[in-house]
Amino acid sequence: MVVGCGALGNEVIKNSTFAGIGHLALVDPDIVEHRNLSHSILFRKSDADNKAKKVDAAARSAKELSPSIEIDTIAGDICHDVGLGLIKQMDVVIGCVDNKYARFFINRLCMRAGKPWVDGGVFGLEGTVKVYMPGRNCYACGLDLQSLQELKGSMSCADIVERQVSTGHVSTSSIIASVIGAVQVQEALKLLHPRELADGTFVSLCGKIFYYEGMNLTSRIAEMRAYDEDCCEHEQWDEGEDLGIQATNTAAECMWIVNKKLENDCKILLPGRGFVSYIERKDTMEKAEVCCPSWQVEDKINSSAQFRKVPFWLLRQNEIHYLDTDFPYPNFELLRLGINHNDIIKVLTPEETIFVKVA
Repeated sequence: MVVGCGALGNEVIKNSTFAGIGHLALVDPDIVEHRNLSHSILFRKSDADNKAKKVDAAARSAKELSPSIEIDTIAGDICHDVGLGLIKQMDVVIGCVDNKYARFFINRLCMRAGKPWVDGGVFGLEGTVKVYMPGRNCYACGLDLQSLQELKGSMSCADIVERQVSTGHVSTSSIIASVIGAVQVQEALKLLHPRELADGTFVSLCGKIFYYEGMNLTSRIAEMRAYDEDCCEHEQWDEGEDLGIQATNTAAECMWIVNKKLENDCKILLPGRGFVSYIERKDTMEKAEVCCPSWQVEDKINSSAQFRKVPFWLLRQNEIHYLDTDFPYPNFELLRLGINHNDIIKVLTPEETIFVKVA
């Protein structure tokens, strides 16, 4: 899986295709813009003119390079549009994203799925590559206090509306993307050969960082291992029981299936910060129904004439964290609650926690 189809992702997809990878899954929510054309080898002017999705444009060009390759595309965000079951089908995930928020979620998904991932970053004429593997190296464990506070503000504060961390963008050089993308694919190919890694034929970057600086033509490899045994991000989810649940089932149908096949009084943990039923002004108690997963609330506010100009600190969102028989929107499909195709859900029973597949 390649997450991010910008300049770096283009190089990773191109290199993976030439290396003979048989199956790629591409994830990116954006469309091709004219400014992407100067440093993205897989995009064409017609893609920008037609506002093509990056995943579709990249997949088309990759298939031109290797017609036999199988490519799945998800025009969505890794943070909430990719099911854990799909990650479990991958051998390795390659991250080509430009912010801590996305990296944090790639790491969470890969840790839960028990899969390694290769992180790449480019900024101006500098770039880095790191490898994370469950049980050996964890992105979350390496974050400093300031980074953790930024992520907490974006994901966990119950009294403010969620807003993703935004970062400034510097135009990426196609040359630095080429260098970093090549090293990423090289490391990913090693991860496909665990026996050679185990006997020392190949040496992985796991526990290290590769740094390249193009202005002065310097590169180095330094130790960078972080793994705290008490980190909650290390939780691994199993393959999940197949109870016949589909993402197109309604909340009521899902609960009927779960309670019938497991036992009564089950609850399902909703993803992210849960499902938001309404937002409310703290000063006037004025309410507006939004009925969406927490990560869609900001868009709802921005499109609302009622609350668009209200400061975020004046708003409170009513979050529902569990799906149960008392869920107030029984006819909503699981997709509308933020549960995806090929996902895995956590079901809480009075005695134990059970993981369940969603088709």
